[in-house]
Amino acid sequence: DLLDEFAQVPADGFITNSVAASQLLGQRCPTAYIPLAVEDDYGPVAPQDRYLADVVFLGSGGRGNKRPATTQHYLQAAKKFDFAIWGGDWDHNYWAPEYTANPEANDWYRFCRGALLLDDIAALYSSAKIVLNFHEDSQRQWGMWNNRVFEALGCGALMICDEAAGLREEFGDAIVFTSGGEETARLIAWYLEHPDERHRIGDLGRRITKERYTYSRWARAVHELYDRIVSEKPGVDRSRKNFSANGMSEVADTESSEDAE
Repeated sequence: DLLDEFAQVPADGFITNSVAASQLLGQRCPTAYIPLAVEDDYGPVAPQDRYLADVVFLGSGGRGNKRPATTQHYLQAAKKFDFAIWGGDWDHNYWAPEYTANPEANDWYRFCRGALLLDDIAALYSSAKIVLNFHEDSQRQWGMWNNRVFEALGCGALMICDEAAGLREEFGDAIVFTSGGEETARLIAWYLEHPDERHRIGDLGRRITKERYTYSRWARAVHELYDRIVSEKPGVDRSRKNFSANGMSEVADTESSEDAE
């Protein structure tokens, strides 16, 4: 499969945000499991009127591997509420495969708000009552948690999310999990009526993110991987402990994050 092909890349080491992938790649050469994260100073900011909504989703549509059927399965229920989709590439053609029998029923344009500045991600998640999240199918299977997990939780948002592998075991009650469809609608309705629970769960998610998922923490993990590669690679000057462009160019990156929105 694709991972087997990737394992044949002539690299000295791998970085991946999948536990399962790290176990397989680690059989070939030094590998570090390094999930996505947020900056150390990332967190909630003052809400902004333009981003106020009961439910939001941030992501690119036609870019990446989001199947329209999967997107519809996890987001359709939110149409019953005050719902906003932020991000690019949500044009009519993206949804066309799901509306071949009745193109006029494609009303997703009513919820799309356009591209979002990267600097406004925290403002969006700090302004919405509920954040929806789902993973691309391969991400869900391999447990490659996307950046929405950390950016939404880092702002203390209540996040309703699909069951990506390993996510429940790591975050527990800090995330509200859904199988999609009408279950999502029921969860949205319940949490909109229970703001105290939204805030309690959101605070828990923020604490976990702050304690475990910051880029300064992963910078140390990258350095440790580099040191391991240097120590195990024959003919390498082991006195060199600093990063260099040449040294790091041989470390392949298999992290799977969202494209810039």
